[in-house]
Amino acid sequence: MKSNKFLLLLAGVVLTLSGCGESNVSIQESSSVIPSSSEVLSSSEVSSSEVSSSEMPSSEASSSEAPSSESSSESSSEDPGLVAVQTKFTPGTFASMKDNVSAGAVMFNSVFGVTAGTTLDTGGGKTVTVDGTSVASGGRLKLNGAGSKDSKAIEIVATSAGKLRFFCCSANSKDTSRKYTVSDESGAELVTSAEGVTTSISQYEYDVPAAGTYYLYSKVNGINYYYLDFTQRLALGTLTGFEINANAVNKDYLLGEAFSPSGLIVNEVYSSGARLEVDSGNYTLDASAYNSSVASTYSIKVKYKNYDDKTFDVKVHDVSKIETISDPVNKSSSGDKNVYRTVSAYKLNGTAVTDSLVTKAVSSDGYSKKVTATAADMDLTTEGNKEVTYSYVNSSVTYTDTLEYVVVDAAKLTKDVSDNYVVDVDPDIAIDGSVADGILTFKNIQEAHDFLKQATGDADKKVISIKDGTYNEKLYIEIPNLTLKSASGDASKVVIQCDYDADTSDSNGITWSTYGSSSVTVQPTATGFAADKITFNNSKFTTMAEYLADHGNLQACAIVSRADGCLYADCVFNGFQDTLYINDGTAEFTDCRISGMTDFIFGEASDAYFKNCAIVCKNKGSTTNNGYIVAQKPSSSPSIGFVFDACDISGEEGMADGTVSLARSWGKLAKVSYANCSIGACISKAAYPASSGNSRWEAMSGNFPTESTYQEYNNTGDGSIDTAVTGGSILTEDQYNALVGLIAATFNY
Repeated sequence: MKSNKFLLLLAGVVLTLSGCGESNVSIQESSSVIPSSSEVLSSSEVSSSEVSSSEMPSSEASSSEAPSSESSSESSSEDPGLVAVQTKFTPGTFASMKDNVSAGAVMFNSVFGVTAGTTLDTGGGKTVTVDGTSVASGGRLKLNGAGSKDSKAIEIVATSAGKLRFFCCSANSKDTSRKYTVSDESGAELVTSAEGVTTSISQYEYDVPAAGTYYLYSKVNGINYYYLDFTQRLALGTLTGFEINANAVNKDYLLGEAFSPSGLIVNEVYSSGARLEVDSGNYTLDASAYNSSVASTYSIKVKYKNYDDKTFDVKVHDVSKIETISDPVNKSSSGDKNVYRTVSAYKLNGTAVTDSLVTKAVSSDGYSKKVTATAADMDLTTEGNKEVTYSYVNSSVTYTDTLEYVVVDAAKLTKDVSDNYVVDVDPDIAIDGSVADGILTFKNIQEAHDFLKQATGDADKKVISIKDGTYNEKLYIEIPNLTLKSASGDASKVVIQCDYDADTSDSNGITWSTYGSSSVTVQPTATGFAADKITFNNSKFTTMAEYLADHGNLQACAIVSRADGCLYADCVFNGFQDTLYINDGTAEFTDCRISGMTDFIFGEASDAYFKNCAIVCKNKGSTTNNGYIVAQKPSSSPSIGFVFDACDISGEEGMADGTVSLARSWGKLAKVSYANCSIGACISKAAYPASSGNSRWEAMSGNFPTESTYQEYNNTGDGSIDTAVTGGSILTEDQYNALVGLIAATFNY
């Protein structure tokens, strides 16, 4: 791509725009100052911003944000000269648009927007350095992988050629393989970075070749963007009018809330098509029609020079009720690992937890908004099933909602012959927390867990015996030495599931992402966790057709295992993409059945052992690529890695032969072994890279199987091989025996 040098100003004057701030109209509360999204650069600023351009944007380590503009003399609206106009995007400026962004495509200003699926994360802000000035970003654009011009992309609308700068980092602090791509409006790929972005915020650049619409995204895995700007040279021409962008202005209010114009952008429009932002002191905002005490729709007017007024509508909503939500929510807007959970089972004289709930005010037209509610005192001094009341006051009216909880005397706990504290779970129990057949019994698994968390010590061995049924719970295991087991001894009859995927949001509007999509999460504190004859399911997708119809690449975990010493025996794990996530710790799987399609056994954990397991590859119906079994990305060299010993590897009926990879390299340190396994015909025998379809061992995220450790020993079946293919190796007997010794040492055999 040819170099695009910026022309200095041809005219002798420079127009510089300051940021949107408070209106010069009296409104009901002062608005916060919003940084300008566009400014005209002086000659010295243009010179300093020029860097050598090439087809592959450069990378400069940096850490902060854009400079504020400084006033200069104003250019005539008739000035035909070329000016260098810089338009900025800082995520925190558009915090009020978080819900709009999650709902679909949005333009932030005249240059920058996003397509559907992008996350505006207003709590994950950093400080970045742009041209020597430090500014807090106030948030980030979080672009997950599988981006394109239609989804999970930043949109850049260029009036002319120019220089795009963006400050970003890998969304995973351990992964430097994530590459950005720029495409044009047709979707044609213009450039993909030669190397992945760094794990610390760095500056990258791309020379936009001509006027048009462009898209910045990641085809594989996520990248976080904290600041962008685009500098283009424009012949302004004649001022023809003005336009407003009220996308970032809050349009919905509850009774009693004051209107705020924060986020409003007013642009001058020139005959060249150029847009330049107008300082808030130079236009008039008329919000006199707004009345916060009456539920209705109100028109806000913007006046500029002698042009016709522009308007946008805002709405004041009534409050008809409040809803207190007991589902888990993320503690921070970065999401995932730390959550607030409602505790609904307490030991007698225990400690109440009421600060983890989200309460929303709901209007008669269906609008809802998070509000702060006050919890009444909970009575934990007597046993029984009870309610706690939450209250919210709006316009002198008090609204209430209640949640149920149960209080149980810990003296009712009993032990089995193996000295385990035992509680039962039976959804049909008449009275929650009562004793049935001599055993303390709860209606759901999380209740039983939370009671044991309060009533027992870490060193105590604990068992939750679960009656047959499907438990639609998003379950968190946090206590050590706990076993979940099927009371009937039939894994198919005890199913734990929820219907979250990576794009599901919590009640705060925070996206759960891959980790948070899991039906069951075994936290690091749950050392020694065991599951016996349990089915772990993700019910977001129930058929392949349903999965393929909804993105076709959406992660939805059945379980996340993060603790040391986990043991899963005779269990079933069902999903499509990312079924079984071994995020950390060590885990052993014996006589289990694990099914899925894409990376359905994956994680950053170093070591996991699969013995006598059935690994079932789901049939996408492709004749070339029906998925990958393992994707591992340890942060340090594993001892054994992921080892499959005496497992049965098969595909669903009708699956095309040779279309599934045994593993692909999510990280360079991946180590995966298949020994003494029966390998079905669905597994590819092709060396890497295959001329078409899947190789036996595949690349991922810029990592190649030749950089990882993939090995086999004594496998049989139609998909087995006797001679190693590129990407993997065949172990000698001595090497295999050494691996067996490492397994014994890792799992204390």
